[in-house]
Amino acid sequence: MTHAENDRSAALKIRGMTYPLTLQLSLYADLLRVMQGIAPENVYVVVPWANFVPQTFRVADYGAFFRKARRAAEEATGAGSGEHYPEPTEHCDICRWADACQTRWRKDDHLSLVANISKSQIAELRAHAVSTTKALAQLPSPFPWKPDRGSAASFEKTRAQAHIQVSAREAGELLYDLLEVVPDTGLCRLPEPSLGDIFFDIEGDPFIGEHGLEYLFGYHYRNEAGDYVRLANWAFDRNTEKAIFERFMDFVTSRREQFPDLHIYHYAPYEPATLKRLMGRYATRESEVDRLLRGNVLVDLYTVVRNAVRASVESYSIKKLEAFYGFVRATPLREANVALTALQVALQVNDVVSVSDEIKAVVATYNDDDCRSTEALRDWLEQLRTEIIASGTAVERPAPEKDEPSEDLSESEARVAALIGALTYNVPVDVAERTAAEHGKWILAYCLDWHRREAKSNWWEYFRLGDLTSEELLDEKAGLGGPI
Repeated sequence: MTHAENDRSAALKIRGMTYPLTLQLSLYADLLRVMQGIAPENVYVVVPWANFVPQTFRVADYGAFFRKARRAAEEATGAGSGEHYPEPTEHCDICRWADACQTRWRKDDHLSLVANISKSQIAELRAHAVSTTKALAQLPSPFPWKPDRGSAASFEKTRAQAHIQVSAREAGELLYDLLEVVPDTGLCRLPEPSLGDIFFDIEGDPFIGEHGLEYLFGYHYRNEAGDYVRLANWAFDRNTEKAIFERFMDFVTSRREQFPDLHIYHYAPYEPATLKRLMGRYATRESEVDRLLRGNVLVDLYTVVRNAVRASVESYSIKKLEAFYGFVRATPLREANVALTALQVALQVNDVVSVSDEIKAVVATYNDDDCRSTEALRDWLEQLRTEIIASGTAVERPAPEKDEPSEDLSESEARVAALIGALTYNVPVDVAERTAAEHGKWILAYCLDWHRREAKSNWWEYFRLGDLTSEELLDEKAGLGGPI
């Protein structure tokens, strides 16, 4: 009799066999081989969203990859290989040694401290004996050599970023530069402010259940009197996740009837990506989401900032920029992080009852801070735009986009929606709650418009890539940038 590895700790990580999980389970299997003298045929992962039924993975399928990775690790850590530097990785966000590494990087003036620098740029700079932020800042302009990968312009941008960070560090003050105004980028992406504008932020966790959960939709706007109105909608299960998504989309649709020129401001691409994902997951409010995207109603201030301002920050996170526009948070970030962790852990283990009102209040205030900060950032960018125009430089507004599909398409959508509604009447939202017959009806219903939905997603991606600058495309895996 042999033992097979049954891993519950991996349950919160698995979304298909990613290579870190492959290595983890393969190592467990190899340790069992040593202990019992025979290798287990399979390894198993127990996941809570599948009623704790183990998922089976055949060890031999991953054996060659594991042996190659193990051999490389053994060679890298072998005797006489010297000290290994703590290079930044994705794991740093949750590593208990993060503070120690941060101290080391600052002591060494590590190149990773430069905002938006890539690993390939760091490697090339080191190959040319440029190993610190200050050394990078002191390189001449234009850039002194032709990069092996990427454009000289992208390296020049990184050099300029290092220069402003080093200058601010030595001066002991915040610094920023306004970048050259380029049509259709930066400040030229700011639409005319409207009384109907909405400021939007979503809180979610990809490790809740099999597909993650968006547990808080927060947004605010100004009423006719200019007073602040805050909405926060919670979801702790699939039914309410669908409900808060639909509630937000219905709110936006209704508000656009009153304010056709409104825009929804957010920071970074998470919000539009989430709206598209929830639309696909629940096959609801498809036309409404499509109209937001067609009409460029969603405004990502991160892309505006990156192409409008060079700031003395190590990261262009909105929280790092708040000092420039004087925003002060109501909830300290450390307190917010504690509450976020407690909430997400409770949801991951399906222990909703342990989520106290105090925890929810802290998370809601943190989310509200993000929404208010987004509005304050928009106002600061508008102020910068006004200053540039006053200096004699034109800064155009983006042209309005048509958001309505053709009349024939609208009629087709209405007919399909009616059929879907009839087929899915009383079918539970959560797949785990459906019978086999109900799930079959659900699949049949959403096959009706499958091809058009898939084509729509491809067009969304096409236009998303089309909105990126040539430099942004260099770091975009789905697109091509630079001379081709």
